[in-house]
Amino acid sequence: MAPRASGRTHDGAGPPPDGPPLWRKCLIFATYSVSIWCVGLPPPLYPAMQKDLGFSSGAVAGILAFETAGTAVGKTFAGFYTDAVGARTAYMLTALALACVALAFSYTSSVATISLAVFVLEVVNAPAWPAHARLLHGWYPRRLLSDGVWVLSMSSRSTDMATKLAYGSLVNKWSWRAVARVGILIGCAGACLACFHRDSPRSVNVRGAKMSRAAFVRGARRMLCSKSWWAIALAVVCSTIVKRMGQFVPVFFHDAAPGLLSEGDAAELAVVFQPRRVSAELFFRLNAAHFTATASMLILAECSVLLRQGWSCPRPAAASRATASRTSI
Repeated sequence: MAPRASGRTHDGAGPPPDGPPLWRKCLIFATYSVSIWCVGLPPPLYPAMQKDLGFSSGAVAGILAFETAGTAVGKTFAGFYTDAVGARTAYMLTALALACVALAFSYTSSVATISLAVFVLEVVNAPAWPAHARLLHGWYPRRLLSDGVWVLSMSSRSTDMATKLAYGSLVNKWSWRAVARVGILIGCAGACLACFHRDSPRSVNVRGAKMSRAAFVRGARRMLCSKSWWAIALAVVCSTIVKRMGQFVPVFFHDAAPGLLSEGDAAELAVVFQPRRVSAELFFRLNAAHFTATASMLILAECSVLLRQGWSCPRPAAASRATASRTSI
């Protein structure tokens, strides 16, 4: 008698029934974090760039507007591009392009060139999300797809915290141009990691099927007539606005405390807004005990950053006495 199938075997015809192995989940986490490391490079450097190049905080707001425009342009074409070349190839080229833009960003010397650099940075980074979405489609069964999305969300949130701390610390030691060149190494590392990706268990690189014009029109009409789509779109718009406002925080802190915070300290201090976002992601994945422990560690880390920044800042009374003594001399 033939052995009975267990229902958990995988014949290679689709995603593994239990999702990808742990090492592949870590690979997806790592490659997506590379794009966050690169696209998160400019905001922590803005205070140091202001001091070096002499532009105002209003100019930073204009730069952020160009950054948002780059995101909109990139997202418009990223899906078509990913379907045309495959997820693995799309992300590999994206990582190499991010390294090139980081190099160009380190040589900018005016508001116009900075605006152009961040615009291009957002455009070339746009395929990172659809590329990883296709990887999730190839490796996660439908019932576990939310687990894959959670991996990407945690990669984004945790890396966003790390960029502010790491780049802020480096700005205190190096010039902002040297810190910007760190993005070259990160982008090249992402391209190397992408070599280990497979679009699915069966294929290294899978190109999307071509969609006819009539099918595209039908899909667009159905999408635009869906109330759920408009509700999700409104939520994404609101969250994007909040996220863009968060990128102005380092500049705000530096301007709000002149002489008290260095450029790197202002970038590091912006991390205090991030643990809440990570806690929200963890809330849906951990039980009460694990969530309480993890949230406590995040709050402790946030408090330690605040205490360290407060301890390193000169006291206003001491600063005024020092100024008075120098004046009297």
